[in-house]
Amino acid sequence: MKANFKPLSLAAAVATATVGYAGISNAQIVPVGNTASVASNGLGDLAIIPYYTTKEDWGTGIHIINTSKDTQVIKLRFRRAMDSLDSMDLNLILSPEDEWTGFLNDDANGQISLTTQDTSCTAPLFDGKFDMPDIYSAGADEGYIEVIGMGATTSETFALAKDAKHKDGVPKNCQFAEDMFLDFYFNPDSLTEPTGVADNTTVWGFRDSEDDEDEKVYESSTLGDTGNVLKVSWFIRDGGTGIEFGNDAVHIADFADQAMMTNQEFGIFTGNTRGFDFPDLDGGSPNGGGQDANGDPTASFNPNRGLYNTLRDVGVLGTKSIINDWSDNPDLLVGTDWIITIPGQYVMLDIPEYLNSLADEDIICDIAVGDACDNRDIPVTAAFSIWDREEDNLTINSDRDVVISPSIPGVVPTTQLKYEVNVLHWSPERPVIDSDYAINIDTSLLDAVSGWAKLTVKSQTVAGVSGSVQNICNWSINGGAGWDPRPGVTDPNDIVVCDGVAKGAVPMVGFVAWERSFPDNPDGNYGRAVAHSFESGS
Repeated sequence: MKANFKPLSLAAAVATATVGYAGISNAQIVPVGNTASVASNGLGDLAIIPYYTTKEDWGTGIHIINTSKDTQVIKLRFRRAMDSLDSMDLNLILSPEDEWTGFLNDDANGQISLTTQDTSCTAPLFDGKFDMPDIYSAGADEGYIEVIGMGATTSETFALAKDAKHKDGVPKNCQFAEDMFLDFYFNPDSLTEPTGVADNTTVWGFRDSEDDEDEKVYESSTLGDTGNVLKVSWFIRDGGTGIEFGNDAVHIADFADQAMMTNQEFGIFTGNTRGFDFPDLDGGSPNGGGQDANGDPTASFNPNRGLYNTLRDVGVLGTKSIINDWSDNPDLLVGTDWIITIPGQYVMLDIPEYLNSLADEDIICDIAVGDACDNRDIPVTAAFSIWDREEDNLTINSDRDVVISPSIPGVVPTTQLKYEVNVLHWSPERPVIDSDYAINIDTSLLDAVSGWAKLTVKSQTVAGVSGSVQNICNWSINGGAGWDPRPGVTDPNDIVVCDGVAKGAVPMVGFVAWERSFPDNPDGNYGRAVAHSFESGS
């Protein structure tokens, strides 16, 4: 298997986007009837870690537990803060009641890497370190993390389960497990048996025979719904100051109701829509049926596609306002940062056209000019209300950075959250986290050093600009006989369509990072993370 867990280089991706996606389709993805919810017990089939960072001396730790008695396949994906493009992803194959831990940081040359001492199987195989590919690594030293349950084996007698099972702390054969995540292509004229992901629920591969160690057995493994069995937590550590804080991830229960298996060999920019780009926060691969005996894909859409709208429901991740405390106390050297992450905005972008705009400044992908390429909520309009601890209320006004100032009667002061990940410094002179996506909040005119605040938000709309609404984009497949899904063969009807109405409200996750510093005794430095509270009303 190729150790390829990202799309092609940006130049190649843009070339493909320009040449291979020239047509129009009216195909519509119809959201399924799943009823997702924020897990009340801290277990789910989807988890979102609101923030990771490798800037300066910071690093980020990840813990993922399979609490079930089934082997689980899990997508672990890092998305950069600027635009949530997939900067690195891999599959974890966790045997029953297994736990995987990893740490993301960078070296002196700025190379971002994911390291682990865990032996659990992965696709691609893990040699203790994964280096982040270059393609979307610019700006990827900050971002957020998706942990998506792809499927659970329906029997522990299947090959995938047997190969991933630990004995004396080591899985039986991760190489054979990895082979099951190749791109499945059946050639009836070939004597070679197919290996890899055949469809949403089935993987094929070879493994060692239990009867004869010199023989290999060709078997399939069937996977079903993950179930709400994943426990995910995180921590962020500053190696320079010793500050560390962490929390549970945001767990979503019942995100998907069936397996969403995809290969870990190829991606959308090779013409393969059953690859590592999926599943994502809108569900599984757009191609619902895999391939038939002749290698042709079906024309049907995946019934487990269209899930982003379930996350946007108010009461799930859709929100109208965020509430948390703040502090800027110079005497005690206490500071706070708000992390506000707007996950899944990439499903509201025409990705090929967006990549074209990154490579060519003459190509504009901006909802403000009515370009259907960009259908995102961001930049989100935000209005602050601030209270001190004695119930006094002040309102934030803003120009560029957010500052406290008198408000004009009848005018609601606003600011903008421009990125998928935004870091609000309530103590700009002593920011908790170094960030390229920061908004400084000047509280110096307040007769207070701490309190709480409410941030009211709404999706952007541009007055007088046609099309400046929120839509969901998808890879539309018109499939059919004759389309060879192997890399390098792109069907002209395989394009992005942005005609699915985004429902609900702006999806948001995040927390306040709180720090207390002791310059004369750095060992005494400490911090904590407190999750935001959210309101669904205005």
